Amino acid sequence: MASLELQKAVYEYARHNIAKVSIFLRDPYVNRYVREEKITEITFVGTVGGLFGLFLGFSFISVIEIMYLSFMWALDKAKTMKASDNKDETDVKLFKHVPIGYSNRY
Repeated sequence: MASLELQKAVYEYARHNIAKVSIFLRDPYVNRYVREEKITEITFVGTVGGLFGLFLGFSFISVIEIMYLSFMWALDKAKTMKASDNKDETDVKLFKHVPIGYSNRY
């Protein structure tokens, strides 16, 4: 019985205190905005690399060439130190391995 009285009380309260609001939209269509990147990461890296190549004369081949010369210098330095430890060689050149196309002055 108590639950029936409670239901009636809730119904009467809702009928007197709750309002129904209807909202009507003028246009049923919605504008959707999509944000896109102006430049992707790959395009940015390519652009920066191209500008370095253009303004600095720097390329991937230059990097490989610098690594090659550094390796050859370190290898020659190691041989020079080994030779100076053995005291077998008296005159050791700094650059024994010179790439083709360079002068053989060293």
